[in-house]
Amino acid sequence: MDNELINIQTNEQGEQRVSARELHRILGLKKKFTDWWKQYSEMFIEGTDWTTSLK
Repeated sequence: MDNELINIQTNEQGEQRVSARELHRILGLKKKFTDWWKQYSEMFIEGTDWTTSLK
């Protein structure tokens, strides 16, 4: 049985990743994801704290 609150993926380099959309959902934020991301994304460094992932 899986008891994770959020799905954690591990890449080939051993780095753990989570979906920002899933994190937003789990946190139960009222603000729309796109608005939340626009507001807070500048706090993070692309390539260090976050990276894009195409589905």
